[in-house]
Amino acid sequence: MIDPSAALRQGLLGLSRSDSVRRVVERTPVSRSALLRLVAGEDTESGVTAATDLLASGRLATVSFLGEETVDVAQASRNRDAYLAVLRALQGRARRRAAPPRSASS
Repeated sequence: MIDPSAALRQGLLGLSRSDSVRRVVERTPVSRSALLRLVAGEDTESGVTAATDLLASGRLATVSFLGEETVDVAQASRNRDAYLAVLRALQGRARRRAAPPRSASS
């Protein structure tokens, strides 16, 4: 017997890897507005910028690396490296914001 939740999961994962589905989702007005509201961008810098802007406005933020289905050690290492890059970027932003302004005579 087929497990319905496993079948649904496999189907959704397959759709998530499809470039044609991605293009449709990015271009359809309803899904595009949700993407723009919920996904900060496609790279670390975009996500870090959005998160720090939200934090500066008194709101909370989460950062997630999408597409993290892990099936082997090499992929797990790439995902770990992506999360570490985000953490380093967030730490760098926090340090720059916390640093006292330099005076003109320095």
